[in-house]
Amino acid sequence: MAEPSPSGSVVTLGAPGEELDPGRYTREGFEPRITFAVGDGWTAEQAASGFFDIQDHPGSLDVVAVQFANVVGDASADDVVAQIQANPQLSVSDPERVEIGGLEGTQVVVETTDPSDTEPPVFRPVLVIAAGPLSIASGRRLQVNLFETPNGVLAILVGGSVAEWDRALQASEPVLESVTIGG
Repeated sequence: MAEPSPSGSVVTLGAPGEELDPGRYTREGFEPRITFAVGDGWTAEQAASGFFDIQDHPGSLDVVAVQFANVVGDASADDVVAQIQANPQLSVSDPERVEIGGLEGTQVVVETTDPSDTEPPVFRPVLVIAAGPLSIASGRRLQVNLFETPNGVLAILVGGSVAEWDRALQASEPVLESVTIGG
């Protein structure tokens, strides 16, 4: 388990599956540098080139994931939104302006067009990161926040079940409000 961070310090996230103590964290090697704070109940889960996430209740149907990803390619954030909107297997909200970590960007909310009770769940690609397509399962919803950085398009995502979407937004809000980008 990671040691709690003293006031003002930042701890590097450990291995996937590590329970996080309340504190401020970063992922070594991820560019741009992202720091964020968590309270009780979060776990470092997935880590790949240009991608990492934290989750509450990993493995549950209603898991909340906050994900950080570098989008592959030299497209702008608006181009990435257009690519997501062009996928007929996705239902996409109208784009809205958003600010996270001092950067202004674009937000869309995505779900599959498949029935949410499809068994087994159907996975549909949303965007491409270095590790491959980032997908969403039927019965899940994904808030996609896109920002243009010197490193390319940065995606900060919140994933949760359709049935518990309000809880997903509530659980992720303190994490998103604590994000700093760069520095």
